[in-house]
Amino acid sequence: MILLLGLIVAMPRPAIFIFGFVAVALIYALFDQSRWQPWFYQYLFMLLAIGLFPANRRDDARLHTCRLIVVSIYFWSGIQKINPGFIHETFGWMLDPMMRFLPVSVRNLAFAPPVTESAIGIGLLIRKFRNMAVVMAVAMHVFILASIGPLGHNSNLVVWPWNLAMCSLVILLFWQTPKLAFATCSGEGNWVSTGWCCCYLEFCPH
Repeated sequence: MILLLGLIVAMPRPAIFIFGFVAVALIYALFDQSRWQPWFYQYLFMLLAIGLFPANRRDDARLHTCRLIVVSIYFWSGIQKINPGFIHETFGWMLDPMMRFLPVSVRNLAFAPPVTESAIGIGLLIRKFRNMAVVMAVAMHVFILASIGPLGHNSNLVVWPWNLAMCSLVILLFWQTPKLAFATCSGEGNWVSTGWCCCYLEFCPH
């Protein structure tokens, strides 16, 4: 798999190597259900988007699909955090390592992270708020890493790389992209991109 990743990066037309990598990854996943994590199918869908769609289009469907996947992750992750477990337990647990720097009243803001995360997803689609949404997304991941990283709870190590990857993706895909709009991503001419993203939303819970 490492060899295939290397070929994907090195080759100018990596589609066949992408399909090979996805096939091997799916075979591995079939024998170990624990591999079916959000980052696993996010990366597979984004790799397939790069392999499936042609690169010689002015409005590159590959990037639009990856953008829509990232938007959906932020939006639905925020929605799914509106539950008693996060509001009454997880949020307070995440704050614990930082409470010596924060007022106790911050614990009453448990609804803010879900709303903020969903707003980030929406903001990434709107030109006026896009750069602000990118900054908010990076700040959110910094907060998460401060909470669960080595300076915090030092737990859930497998999530650390995903947060770093999401920071990189949101900057690369959305920072200073004024021509991007929802109509550009999902409008006429990019129906394949939209359909692929719909498959991701349908079969891959966040």
